[in-house]
Amino acid sequence: MGDLQIDLARGDSVSLVGRLDARTAAAARAALHDVVDSGRGELLVELGGLEIWDRAGLGVVVGLARRAAGRGRTLVLLNPGPREARLLRVAGVGRMARMTASVPEADEARLLA
Repeated sequence: MGDLQIDLARGDSVSLVGRLDARTAAAARAALHDVVDSGRGELLVELGGLEIWDRAGLGVVVGLARRAAGRGRTLVLLNPGPREARLLRVAGVGRMARMTASVPEADEARLLA
């Protein structure tokens, strides 16, 4: 996937590291849709490792939120930067997903497992 790494932890958490841009968007979208489709319940997506998002990357995250909501999954976006969090709220993602700057302690052990 070029400069983007997607790390899966037990099917209920995902960490994105690197660049989520026009070059990596299609592959990222396909991988993230597979994650949404293959699980149930809450899905944690760590965004703090992203160095760069462009509008294609923003579109991937917006589409992920829509897909998760459509599948009845609760999407939690962890550590979006201030600029990205604002853009996600403007795009309506706040109605479909939760955004937080930290992982609740109860979920932290699961994310790191």
